[in-house]
Amino acid sequence: MKTILIIVTLFFSLNIYSQGAGYALNFDGINDNVQGHAADLTAITNNFTIEFWFNASATIALRAEQNGVNHISGTTGNGQRYAVYPQHGGGGNGSWGNAGAGVSIGSNAIQVYEHKASYMPCLLSYSGSLIQAGWNHVAIVYINKRPRLYLNGINVKDGLTSNQNNVFPSGLLGGSPYGWYSGDLDEFRVWSTSRTQGEIRTNMCRKLIGNETGLVRYYRLDDGTGGTTIDATGNVNGSLISMTPATDWIASGAALGNTSSNSYNTTTGLPFATSINLINPGGQDELTISNITGTPSGIHVYGENNTPNVTCGALGVGANDRYFGVFIIDGSTTAGIPTYNITYNYANNPYVHAINEPNLDFANRATNAVITCNAWNNLSATLNMVTDVLVKNNLSGRNEFILTSETTPLPIDLVYFNALTTENTVQLVWVTASEINNDYFTIERSVDTQHWEDIITINGAGNSNQIIEYTEIDLNPLNDISYYRLKQTDFDGKYKYFNTVPINFEKNNLTGFNIYPNPISYDEILNIVVYDFKPRSEIIVIITDLLGKEFYSKSNIQIKNNKLITIPINLSIPKGIYFIVATSENKIHSKKLIIK
Repeated sequence: MKTILIIVTLFFSLNIYSQGAGYALNFDGINDNVQGHAADLTAITNNFTIEFWFNASATIALRAEQNGVNHISGTTGNGQRYAVYPQHGGGGNGSWGNAGAGVSIGSNAIQVYEHKASYMPCLLSYSGSLIQAGWNHVAIVYINKRPRLYLNGINVKDGLTSNQNNVFPSGLLGGSPYGWYSGDLDEFRVWSTSRTQGEIRTNMCRKLIGNETGLVRYYRLDDGTGGTTIDATGNVNGSLISMTPATDWIASGAALGNTSSNSYNTTTGLPFATSINLINPGGQDELTISNITGTPSGIHVYGENNTPNVTCGALGVGANDRYFGVFIIDGSTTAGIPTYNITYNYANNPYVHAINEPNLDFANRATNAVITCNAWNNLSATLNMVTDVLVKNNLSGRNEFILTSETTPLPIDLVYFNALTTENTVQLVWVTASEINNDYFTIERSVDTQHWEDIITINGAGNSNQIIEYTEIDLNPLNDISYYRLKQTDFDGKYKYFNTVPINFEKNNLTGFNIYPNPISYDEILNIVVYDFKPRSEIIVIITDLLGKEFYSKSNIQIKNNKLITIPINLSIPKGIYFIVATSENKIHSKKLIIK
């Protein structure tokens, strides 16, 4: 159960492709390519890995596997589309030497080619059912000059061993006149080592840093603009050739996050015998997949600790900055389309509080590439506020999931509501970040939280997307402890209550406490002078932000009236607006504190 009672809404501008899978590049199949080859790749021979995500939009011609000295099935007119064009290795005709390796990809097949003078054969050809519609991950692993194909983490084929003296990886994306790739590419990596199946599966659905051992090219393809893609390894940036950045940078549909977990079926054709879970990279929120039906070959769960590129359709996301994705491998219909249940544990999510918890749900979309309005759809999941989980059964296919908090938009986005004592009055302050159909506010007051009276009514802004601060004064506050709450009413008469604030007021006496200096800067001492607390009573001083997050808490023993309490202000409390609350027995006093 959540006990935080204050909503905070953050406003910031986001590039709509910068989160999750981010951007990808679209190749037109005519003359688009990215030049990233250099001598450092030519020096890596016989044992290496090329991997990337692809979404092919055209087919290729199937060719027989060959490794003879004069085989040239990959040249012009042979129906190939090179996602990675095999660089020319030089050397004379009809002899062995050095050859560059590349890969031709269509929606129907994957073929590995090598290239030197009068030599361009297909050493590996795969056209099996594991090529899925849409996005796939491919890894070409050379082991002692023999190519091995991993498709979505599964070793589907080993090719012929090259007869060349040396084979090296290529770094030219999109093809050449011998064959232009048609479709999308993302997350291009070249390794100077032969990656294992475990390494491929562990990292295929997670973004890397660029300093990983053996990584020599890493084009995230998240640049999103311009004619250059940055190599995260710092080696050789890629240059976009004959491409149009304004249209060729697109939203990626690859299954990518900051972290991931996976499980593969140990016996082909049998149901999954396990569940899969993943904790968000920030250590909060957990997604579990269970009750998996059908016979998928594998499942990946990936997590992203950023706000998604679009939130349209996901009602009440607010500042929530974590979401999950599911990537199903080989969802064949032999045993029925695989289905699964989702359990979303939100126990440590900082954006869940007592006000929005009863309306929690989560929404889904297919991939990061869905950027239209209403990309997300709320799923009407089953909520359990005792165990802090949401459950949805019988889902299928690719999905991304995010926690939402409202079935309909709130009429107002309340940043905070608070009551502060002054010498003879109580000041009531609240701030809204947005308002929809808002007619008026009512301030209500109570002595026991059971019986309330209206004391102030003030008009709302109607419709607004600006931050608005409201201030009202209770000129005749009740003596001793009382309570205030905020009520908002729509033009159609519907209303909603927000948080209740306690206050302790004593008329005609010096009460509460004073603080100085206020505003205060780092490395200054905050002085607190208390007035009406009993001698020798324990005073608890707490500093919280507007969300209710506690930054300071300490118990102080008062030895005489007007005791001075001091608090050093340092970098452990960020700059901003805070509430400082002092309590003792039946005394509760609060003031606003500004750290600048």
